[in-house]
Amino acid sequence: MRSLLAALRFLTRLPLPADRSTAVGYSTGAAWFWVAGALLGAISIGLNRALLVVFPVLPRLVLIIAVQFLLTGGLHWDGLSDSADGLLGGASAGRRLEIMRDSRIGAFGAMALLLVLLLQLTTLQSLPPLWLPIALGLAPLWGRSGMVLSAWVARPARREGLGAAFIDSTGWGAVLFNVLTAVGLTALLNWRWALLLLALLFVVTLPFDLLCRRLLGGQTGDTLGAVNQLVESAVLLLLLYLMLRLLSHPGDIAWTSWGWSGHWGLR
Repeated sequence: MRSLLAALRFLTRLPLPADRSTAVGYSTGAAWFWVAGALLGAISIGLNRALLVVFPVLPRLVLIIAVQFLLTGGLHWDGLSDSADGLLGGASAGRRLEIMRDSRIGAFGAMALLLVLLLQLTTLQSLPPLWLPIALGLAPLWGRSGMVLSAWVARPARREGLGAAFIDSTGWGAVLFNVLTAVGLTALLNWRWALLLLALLFVVTLPFDLLCRRLLGGQTGDTLGAVNQLVESAVLLLLLYLMLRLLSHPGDIAWTSWGWSGHWGLR
């Protein structure tokens, strides 16, 4: 329970009791990152349902993303912007890490935030109403699992800081717990989706880790936050692709719709 609370305290701004009795640290909660993702997804689904009768889809999505931002303190968005500034703005690993420490946002960081935000908004807006709650639930679940996988395969770019501690302490058990849980929950909808998203997770995280090794010497807390945003965006794009394929190839219903209810009016 202490590790679960540590994960939720780190990944959210929920009013949870502080734990100062031990040096458990946020890194020991890695196995429970999926819970934070599932919780944020459930809140987003509930908000979408509550606002459905009040607002059209675009204002509704803006409000949902705003609430997610408040619940997480913008943690992963900050990591995305810092990573973009560092990876694209320096001439050496040391200079790139120095840029990432700077609290000011640069042109690359601002552009990365804008592009990823627009990508997520437009992708979600393009989904049919019955697919939207699924996307809102799956994206944060897989995003947090991607952070744990990325931390496991990474080496720290710095020897100090929370990111280094998290990378050093994340073991294969936490990775299996997160990834298998994400696969299992997705398989309740469609086991083929679960396999596709599992493959997508590796397609996003492993090349990004190689990029960070080459340009930074490893990963930091900022790059792990960026991984979350990249995985979430990739999940949304894959769901949009499956929906579009369903419209153009109705015979592929097994791959593109829910395994336990293949019709749902989406043919």
